[in-house]
Amino acid sequence: MERLNGIPEDFYLRVCNLEARQEEWKRRRKRRLMSGFVLFLLLMLLLTFTARVIYTEKLPQVSWSRTVSSSLKEKISVEGTVSTGSPMVVYGMEELRVSEVCVNVGEQVTEGTVLYKVDTADLERCLEKLQAEYETWWGYAQNWIEGYRTANSWYQAAVWEVQRDAWREPLENDGLVRAQEAGTILELLIRPGDRMSGEPVIRYVNEKTPLMFRASISKGQKSCVHIGDRITIRFSGNQEEISDTVDWIEEKDGGYLLTVWLEPGAGQGQTEGSMEINYVSQIYDSVIGIEALRNDGNMNFIYIMEEKQGILGTELSVRKLDIRVLEKSSEQAAIAEELLDGDTKIVTDSDKELQDGCTVREKE
Repeated sequence: MERLNGIPEDFYLRVCNLEARQEEWKRRRKRRLMSGFVLFLLLMLLLTFTARVIYTEKLPQVSWSRTVSSSLKEKISVEGTVSTGSPMVVYGMEELRVSEVCVNVGEQVTEGTVLYKVDTADLERCLEKLQAEYETWWGYAQNWIEGYRTANSWYQAAVWEVQRDAWREPLENDGLVRAQEAGTILELLIRPGDRMSGEPVIRYVNEKTPLMFRASISKGQKSCVHIGDRITIRFSGNQEEISDTVDWIEEKDGGYLLTVWLEPGAGQGQTEGSMEINYVSQIYDSVIGIEALRNDGNMNFIYIMEEKQGILGTELSVRKLDIRVLEKSSEQAAIAEELLDGDTKIVTDSDKELQDGCTVREKE
């Protein structure tokens, strides 16, 4: 084997092969390192992405809106009843027994309509007793001794005479008691078999009787209803519709009771109806949805959205802002807050409870 500069050729070849293998090993090692580094970067990217997803998924999701310039609108519809402040009455005939009631609540009667019937035998017995009492008091009245007793006797005799004359008409008409005026029966206070006292037995109203419509509203609705507001009433019985105004509002049973005095002739014969109020406020500069309004027991407040730097870069957070409510309806609230402008994002909804300064994300 020939020598190269004194180095055997086979040794020289082995050295060249060794150097070539070393170079190949270095190239492979470099490729492995590069591949490992790339894999490391991919792994870090994957871990970062996973951590971001996990972190983001735990954040409250919120919806938002901006303030608008608008008036508040409210449509209130409530059921109510028709009643009378001072109904006319039919008084009972003391001690007489009722044999039949001839009318029903809500029935319209005319002058002369039979209201009820008394037991004629009972009426005759009571008249005999009344006649005897009248004669007794009349006898006392003839006694001019003792002035007070005599004056009282005259009075009692006069009372019994009036009552006796009032009872003669039913006796002459087979016990029938008739209406003196036309009207609508509002309330029956007697039943067949009852023995009457001198108290009212029938209440009724007519076109001369002032009627009122009364309905209850909630505390939330009260801010949209005021004395003098125009309202519409529809009666259940005949679909009559009238326009009137609220005359009185009073607090009652945790809410408010509205009273509307009806015009003469309106609502006659009706007992129930519905009242509708369409309220429109003045125009306010800053109006928000009622769902954005919150209260901590002391103050009204809202959450507004802001950007901040967090562990994953720029993030969204919320800030609590106390506000003053000027007026509100069931769907909107007008607020007085000079720090708000048309670009402020106001949180309207969140899937988790919010805290001042907490990080959030927008709902997709």
